[in-house]
Amino acid sequence: MLLVLDDIEADQAEALLDVEALAPGSVIIATSRLRDVLEEVGCAPVVLVETLSPRASRELFMHHAERKQRVPAVVGSALVTEAISICGGLPLSLEVRSSSSPRCQFIG
Repeated sequence: MLLVLDDIEADQAEALLDVEALAPGSVIIATSRLRDVLEEVGCAPVVLVETLSPRASRELFMHHAERKQRVPAVVGSALVTEAISICGGLPLSLEVRSSSSPRCQFIG
């Protein structure tokens, strides 16, 4: 079994990361903004993942948005910048947000 837990907090960690309750061979992938939460419950290895730079965030957002015809390349910069800012440089958030934008009609 693969169990993915996103952004867990201290009060959730012990209950959610009960490895003994899982079937043999199961894998848990847990994320938290609080590194000590993962270390306290014995998660190993703990990998620090950096957020994307504003430039890399824009490139990832536009890549997914253009591929799914969600926004043309010259879309209003303010809207894209706001969406990227809300995602905080988190790759999965950027991909989901860009993919869920309303479809655009391309002219020309």
